[in-house]
Amino acid sequence: MLLLLTIVIGCRPTDDPSDTLEYPPAELDPPSPTMTAQDTADRIAGALQDGVPRPTPLIDAYLDLMANGDENCPGDLYQITDDFILGCEASTGYQYSGVSDYINASKEGADYQLLAGDFIIATPSGEEFRLGGGAELYTMPDGSSQSLVGGSVTWEGGEEGWMSGGSSMWMIATTQNDRFSLQGAVGMNNADLYFDEVYFDPSVCDGPIGSIRVRGDDDHWYTLTRQSDCDPCGTVTFHDTDIGTGCADLSAWAAATLLGLMPS
Repeated sequence: MLLLLTIVIGCRPTDDPSDTLEYPPAELDPPSPTMTAQDTADRIAGALQDGVPRPTPLIDAYLDLMANGDENCPGDLYQITDDFILGCEASTGYQYSGVSDYINASKEGADYQLLAGDFIIATPSGEEFRLGGGAELYTMPDGSSQSLVGGSVTWEGGEEGWMSGGSSMWMIATTQNDRFSLQGAVGMNNADLYFDEVYFDPSVCDGPIGSIRVRGDDDHWYTLTRQSDCDPCGTVTFHDTDIGTGCADLSAWAAATLLGLMPS
């Protein structure tokens, strides 16, 4: 077969028209938006009612649930080993399956916490905590912090909508001197959002500045950009085309997010 291919390739005409054929550039009509600028702002505000993924609630929920195990299942306060990848039930009625690990240590002068795994913890009443991914949190001596949450999570007993309703995310957050910045994406509350250098400093504005993108029902992205003039309204673009101004009061969300991100 190799010899045959060599012969066929070797006999290819040197004046094959495909060598010089030029194709005209494709001319595609740009899509038209199906949401207005205010629709965009309303969808973003509605999705953010469920908060934003943060490491501390994930870690706290995990440690609380792990404390309900016993010496045999899962046999540890901090990890589920692969001995229980198919599951076990503690004498308390709590069930654990999968693999997980939690680390709390000092790293490069910072307090460091890491939760990672792919697991399910079920309560006796049937509520499930599912995590595929993890959370990482550095808390510096000066009180500033850096964090990452990634993967998917559902905690049916969670108090915050992004946990109880389920979400998928890749979010990086930093806090310093009572302000925060966010970068990353999250899918929650029937909405997909992307935070592009979103920044909040309550001493400057009572709401965030930066760009938040939301996916429309047409599967295209719409971007709300708020400038440093602290105007609650911002420019909405669709495929880099300005489609108007959208207004949303995000002050309560920003204040709650800052409180939730600040080290306790």
